[in-house]
Amino acid sequence: MHAVNPVAILVGGAVVLATGLSAVRTVVVPRGDQALLTRVVLAIVHGVFRAVAGLRSDYTYRDRIMARYAPIALVLVAAAWVAGVLVGGTVVFWGLGVGS
Repeated sequence: MHAVNPVAILVGGAVVLATGLSAVRTVVVPRGDQALLTRVVLAIVHGVFRAVAGLRSDYTYRDRIMARYAPIALVLVAAAWVAGVLVGGTVVFWGLGVGS
C-alpha cells in the first residue's frame, strides 16, 4: 500500500504552477512582465556569455559570441520550463505514491 504525502503534492503542484505562470507571463502577456524563472535563467546565461566574450578584446570575436546569446538563452529558458514541469510533476506523482 502506498502512502499519500500531501506536502510533496503541494510542493510539486506549486512548482508546476509557478513554472506554467512563468511561461505564460513571458510568452503570452503583451507587456514587459518579468517572471523570476526567466530572469534567473537569462541572468546566468548572460553572465556566462559576457565572461566568454571578455576573454579577448577583439570586437569581432566578442560580437560573434554575443550574437549567439539570444537564441541560446531562449532555448535554455524553454528547457528550464520543461525541467520545472518535469520535476514538479515527478514530486506530485511521488507524493501520490505512484510507482515506477
